Amino acid sequence: MRLVCIQDACTRLHVPERTLRRLLATKSLPGIKFKRKWWIFEADLEAYLQKLRRSLRTM
Repeated sequence: MRLVCIQDACTRLHVPERTLRRLLATKSLPGIKFKRKWWIFEADLEAYLQKLRRSLRTM
């Protein structure tokens, strides 16, 4: 499992940093704070994105 810095994830996904920080705050996305940065497991991020895509398709 790879850890991804929240800033790298934001640039990769083209979303503002506050969006991922809000998900971390609401516990929708698990994260770890290490060396003054938030880190997310890449697998958790991919799973959350797939869940979002499925919910958007059903709308």
